[in-house]
Amino acid sequence: MTSLKPAGLLALAAIAIALPLRAQLKLSAPAIGLGNTVQLTLSGASSNAAYVISQMTNSANWKTVTTGAVGQTTFTLSKPANAAAFFRASLFLPPPPPPPIGLMSSADVSNVLAQAITRANFFVTNGTATNAVVAVVDREGFVLGVWSFAGASASALDVLDAITKAGTAAFLSSSQEAFTSRTAGFIVQQNFPPGILNSGPGPLVGVNFANMSFSDVNRFKNPATFDPFEFGGGGTNGAAVSSLGLNAISGLAGSPGGVPLYKNGTNLIGGVAAVLTGTLPIPALMDIQVNQTSDVDEDVALAGQK
Repeated sequence: MTSLKPAGLLALAAIAIALPLRAQLKLSAPAIGLGNTVQLTLSGASSNAAYVISQMTNSANWKTVTTGAVGQTTFTLSKPANAAAFFRASLFLPPPPPPPIGLMSSADVSNVLAQAITRANFFVTNGTATNAVVAVVDREGFVLGVWSFAGASASALDVLDAITKAGTAAFLSSSQEAFTSRTAGFIVQQNFPPGILNSGPGPLVGVNFANMSFSDVNRFKNPATFDPFEFGGGGTNGAAVSSLGLNAISGLAGSPGGVPLYKNGTNLIGGVAAVLTGTLPIPALMDIQVNQTSDVDEDVALAGQK
């Protein structure tokens, strides 16, 4: 609804514009107040909305002069210096939220797995390894994909090792800094740098015992068990992926083979890891390096990261 009305000695007019709420908005004729002010009253407005008051003088451009609070219907403005002015009220539309970040599509997961599996196949066919497990975890700890040459008969230890390495890279990285499971292994040991006796502990010594499956803060989870109606819960909304017998090694990993995943260069979306060769009895522990050397697990994970 639009209204043009003169007021006082100035040629002032008010225009009300009804936007998505479909209210019959009406902006009163401007009333000249004390102290060189103009008062406008908006009728038909929603009590749950905020409105913008704009002004146009002799030019053809509207200029926002004030944005009211939610439910505000009376506006006191400075009287324009121009001989003629129009006022307009419109619904305040906040800027749209930024696009979701940190999310992986099914195509992203498939692409990462395919790239890593292709590289892993090279090591399996040349006899370097007899099996490979590749895991992809998002930045919240949900396991989005696990693949193994051995299929369902893959070792539970190798599967968990791959998941925790991928999750370590995802949890400890950010959009400003990439953090691999090798880095974690370098700074969580009793001596820093590793192998230097009588030196102090690493800056994150013991952090590898965080995020275990029984944690009440965050853990690696099965996305199929996520409950969208659960209030709170945070990082524990979803069943742990490890069995009770593997709880002791279900936290952050410290062996090479887990690297973060980024989209558009700086948008952290998760982590990928591979396990090709393990040293019994517990590969997740035996693979932690003191003297840093190349690692086929890391080689395959980096292929998935490309």
